Amino acid sequence: MKFLHLIWSNLKRKKLRSLLTLLSILVAFLLFGYLAAIREAFNAGLSFIFSGWALPDSVFRDGLGAVDAHYERLSGRLGFRVDVPEGVLNRFGYAAMNSGDIEKAVSIFRRNVKTYPGSANVYDSLGEALLGRGDRNEALAMYRKALELDPENPRIRSTVDRLQKENSP
Repeated sequence: MKFLHLIWSNLKRKKLRSLLTLLSILVAFLLFGYLAAIREAFNAGLSFIFSGWALPDSVFRDGLGAVDAHYERLSGRLGFRVDVPEGVLNRFGYAAMNSGDIEKAVSIFRRNVKTYPGSANVYDSLGEALLGRGDRNEALAMYRKALELDPENPRIRSTVDRLQKENSP
């Protein structure tokens, strides 16, 4: 009420400049307050929609089956398929490779290639596991595919060149 009284008294005294200043302050306050409320609502909505999206460390410790179950539950809740992310599969593939289970690594990397065929990284990782298994020809094919998808990658290019030299008579 005091605010309205102040406006009315300024109108009566014809202090238009003061009135315009007060109105601009009021508009700014309302506008920024409104925008802050919209931002908070937007953040709350995104938090609700994506709750459960992040993969807890405990699920990683429980293995790939637990990761698959996590994303199946998430898919069911959201109503559309959510694949295990490429990086998560790569993490499990390299963990298998580092523990000496090359066949398991190859299997995981093949799954990654099937799920993310447009990624040079998945072919590169599969190529690395195939090299670890001693399958140089198939590894070269995977590295060539990775290079096709990422022709500017110098590491992949040098690997392809090296393998081609080693395979040539």
